[in-house]
Amino acid sequence: MEAYVIENNMYITKVEVLRKDAAFYTIRFPNGSESCLRSSRLYMTETDAEDALKNKLLPQIPAPHEGYRPKPVSHSHWDYPDC
Repeated sequence: MEAYVIENNMYITKVEVLRKDAAFYTIRFPNGSESCLRSSRLYMTETDAEDALKNKLLPQIPAPHEGYRPKPVSHSHWDYPDC
């Protein structure tokens, strides 16, 4: 069986599922190395993996409310005393 995994939160890799042991799946990467992963880390299609990766990469920044003004940044720690 084939599946897809997201490596390093950056790359989608096609892997071969070798077996299932309880809550873990043993997979083989294209380079021949093997690993055990939970089912939540496996995706059935490349599209599913791409969607999951997009959701991970989107920043969760709240929308500013009305009247919002960012705080001024102080750069005083960059000032060095004269020696």
